[in-house]
Amino acid sequence: MTLLRYFLRLTPAQIRSLGSMSTKIGVIQMTSSADKDSNFQQAKRLITEASSKGAQMMFLPECFDFIGVSRTETLKTAEHLDGPLISAYRTLAKELRVWLSLGGAHRKVDFTEDERICNTHIIIDAQGQVAGLYDKVHLFDVNIDNTGENESERMVISESRVIRPGVVFPPAVRNTPIGTLGLAICYDMRFPELSTYLRYSQKADVLTYPSAFSLPTGQAGHWHILLRARAIENQCYVIAAAQEGVHNAKRSSYGHSLVVDPWGKVLAEQSNPGPGLLLCELDIGPTDFARAGSSLRRARRSIPVESHRRVDLFPTVDGGLLRDILVSPVAPFVRFADLKPGQLTDLYLTVRQVSQPIAKYFNATSLTISIQDGKDAGQSVPLQSHDKVTNRVYRTDEVMTAEASEFRTLFYK
Repeated sequence: MTLLRYFLRLTPAQIRSLGSMSTKIGVIQMTSSADKDSNFQQAKRLITEASSKGAQMMFLPECFDFIGVSRTETLKTAEHLDGPLISAYRTLAKELRVWLSLGGAHRKVDFTEDERICNTHIIIDAQGQVAGLYDKVHLFDVNIDNTGENESERMVISESRVIRPGVVFPPAVRNTPIGTLGLAICYDMRFPELSTYLRYSQKADVLTYPSAFSLPTGQAGHWHILLRARAIENQCYVIAAAQEGVHNAKRSSYGHSLVVDPWGKVLAEQSNPGPGLLLCELDIGPTDFARAGSSLRRARRSIPVESHRRVDLFPTVDGGLLRDILVSPVAPFVRFADLKPGQLTDLYLTVRQVSQPIAKYFNATSLTISIQDGKDAGQSVPLQSHDKVTNRVYRTDEVMTAEASEFRTLFYK
């Protein structure tokens, strides 16, 4: 009966696709403005077209909701996750029975001490439910002036003036139509450790980088090189929906929405300017059985990078905090006595600041605060004087990962 209900939920185009090992996706290229309704209608038209052609999941770029002219306008126009715009996309996904990757919404969050918002990648399933969220952790604060002559190669932008950086590891969403999907946003593509984490800790099959990529860096070739590199080194598909064209007098985007296979081959690219739909079939299925003979598995078998990794030398970060919290000065010191009075003051003021929220978090009546002064004292960071604020209760990796997520909300404001 469950299988019958599954088939009844499928569109005719989706039923026809069941006989194939491949899964069709739609990559939406947009030219967003400050008008949210106009942007939604632009995206809705392309999503509906993709669905009618058998696509099971659609990918929208960063800033799919809007691109404001000013900081004030952006903060004012942003919505909460349960606001009318995301609700409209959830309704659309449910009506069409498709998955949506909403590449980067300007999401309001309730932090009384900080008016900034989050840049959030949202995954919506075919029932219209939110299946995954990721707040962008790497913010695009740059001053690009390579020639001093060509205006198109100049850019000054400070994303952190508007956006709060994410404080938790990026998630991978499982059981999508294309397997396990690792979430990232635009500038994250320059940080390979993030994609390595998604590939090996979260077992991602596909990495997605919705973007509003800058003209100067796109014209320099960074876009294609970075995305192909992430695909090759992680042996994953890479999907990058992009903004393209002029958004306002201050901002333009590079475009060239891409799909790259695990071998680094560009499967599809949107070379035409402006909004558009890029359809592509991935040789991958939603189950391990369907993926067994896929190009994804063939690439990983032909060059078995995963089995060649030296995790003894370069361990994969798991998201947890092991045993204690380390407080260390930036400058290296051989012994504790080498610290100057001002550095001692700064170190212990920091320890006090850290210990208060930790004690509250654990509901602790006491903490152990210790100094490891030298190698024989168990110093774990050579040539660094540091203190440890220790919780002595044993926890599993899963529990520590959950704790780390909580701790980051305490310390990274």
